[in-house]
Amino acid sequence: MASTPSDKVVSQWLSQLSQSLASGIKPSQAIMVAETLHPQIVNEFAQCFARGMNWKGALEECGFFLSQSELAILGAAESSGTLPNAMEEISQAREEASKIKFRIKFALVYPVFVLHFAVLVIPIQFLFDGQFSKYLVSLLMIYLPLWTLALVAYIITKLFPAIAPRMLPLLPVISGYTKMRDLSLLCRTLAACIQAGMSLKESWAISSEVSINPKIARLGEAAMEEIGRGQPVSVALMKDKWLPESLKQMYRTGEESGNLDSTLNFAAKSFGDQAKRKLFVAAMLYPNIVLGAVLLFAAYKVVMFYKGYFDSILDMMP
Repeated sequence: MASTPSDKVVSQWLSQLSQSLASGIKPSQAIMVAETLHPQIVNEFAQCFARGMNWKGALEECGFFLSQSELAILGAAESSGTLPNAMEEISQAREEASKIKFRIKFALVYPVFVLHFAVLVIPIQFLFDGQFSKYLVSLLMIYLPLWTLALVAYIITKLFPAIAPRMLPLLPVISGYTKMRDLSLLCRTLAACIQAGMSLKESWAISSEVSINPKIARLGEAAMEEIGRGQPVSVALMKDKWLPESLKQMYRTGEESGNLDSTLNFAAKSFGDQAKRKLFVAAMLYPNIVLGAVLLFAAYKVVMFYKGYFDSILDMMP
């Protein structure tokens, strides 16, 4: 099986598909025009269309690199005839995610470099004294636990990919980002399902599964219960303490005006913008925290090293 493509590759692929489909090209031809994905994945899509599948079926079978929310949005958009627009929206979201991930990685390079440089320089007096073994030991005492920890963390995230998404919401600022992101996904998927002509109950059933956040799932259950009783969904939303008041008011306004889909699209964009801002703050905050910790560690090691060095000089004095 081909490896999971990056956000940038998926973004380019969806954008190319969007342009091809908007110009009237058939799915079987559009999938061959978009060449950014691995040839194996492209061939699997081509086989799906050759068997008469629609986009929803082909994406569910071959789109392992797409999230549940993206699959739900694209499936609903195909039914409503807005698939090119949905693909372009997801493409832009993926491109933004790719830029933010690069920004975070780039910001982390400097503190990691400072840490390694400090570990090399602080015990350099051992080299001047010709004590190479002590210098090597001082390096390994820091590098070995550090690299081991990094390797273990990498292996755990690869073996258990669900751990990181569940741990990140516990971090300050990141928790706000994940909440806004989940609300944006919920609103966007609801809007796409409603525009596709699905019933409100079916729309909520699909939309409540787009996130691993249990609060979204409970909200979906409460909404479907109110629908079953013949009550507006806003009744369930008003009781939920986790939801922002802005979403409660917007949803009720959409219900009363009959423009729920457009109201939800507006809410999705609003929450999506808030999520981007919070993630940008996190991308600046956490690398600086790491850098501060590294500088404090380096200062401590410098003080302790020269304290020991001068203590040894004093011991040799009569």
